[in-house]
Amino acid sequence: MSNQAGVKMLSPSVEVSMGEQWFLIASQNHFWIKRRFEIFAKLSQDWLSPEHRILDVGCGRCLFSEMLAERCDCPVDGADLNLEALNHAGLRVRNRFCYDINQRNADMRDQYDLVTLFDVIEHIDDDASFVESAMWHLKPEGFIVINVPALEYWRSAYDNAVGHKRRYNFSSLSDVLLNLGLSIHSWSYWAAPLIPFVMVRKMLIKDMKREDIIERGFRPPSEFFNWGLGLWSGIEYIPNHLIGASLMVVAVKGRKG
Repeated sequence: MSNQAGVKMLSPSVEVSMGEQWFLIASQNHFWIKRRFEIFAKLSQDWLSPEHRILDVGCGRCLFSEMLAERCDCPVDGADLNLEALNHAGLRVRNRFCYDINQRNADMRDQYDLVTLFDVIEHIDDDASFVESAMWHLKPEGFIVINVPALEYWRSAYDNAVGHKRRYNFSSLSDVLLNLGLSIHSWSYWAAPLIPFVMVRKMLIKDMKREDIIERGFRPPSEFFNWGLGLWSGIEYIPNHLIGASLMVVAVKGRKG
């Protein structure tokens, strides 16, 4: 069953642990969204294929799904429980599912070559079980790519406002993945050049109201500032195994490292 906006309703829409304002601010032109895609492109360049079938879990308005479908010419499905966000997604995504992956729809088992979890599992109480449900949708030797906020030291009121239950380092995230039988293919911290801005943000927003925190914490003050941060964020070497504000890990299902 689909709604009027073309979303296929596999699960009821429910409230999720995510700042709704974030969806209104984020766009493909936002420096952080663009940089995140660049990191994915760098880590996937030796294995991503136009023939790969992809499921973007926690896709929201399908920003990453749209970029992937357009720039890599891959068939991409998006899954989320936020119906409002799905209704405002673009049209390049093949299917938009209102879908709780923990329900493990039988028709979707072992159907995807790649599952992405971009800034999703930090919102989930039981992150390991959620990743395991994501794996259920993967073909044998399929890839799973996870992006998360990095390092608890950078935690601030912004994390609380957008619903982050934790930040990760490589050891804590790889432990989750390895315990589920995944093997690590590649990984990188990123956004290291943005750490000074993260620290300034931490100080500036600590006493703000929640709605102001998301607005001030994620929206660049101007298009010029957005352009400058995009330029600045790209000066780091990838893969970066030292430090960053975010962390991306590529893992493989059923293949020993």
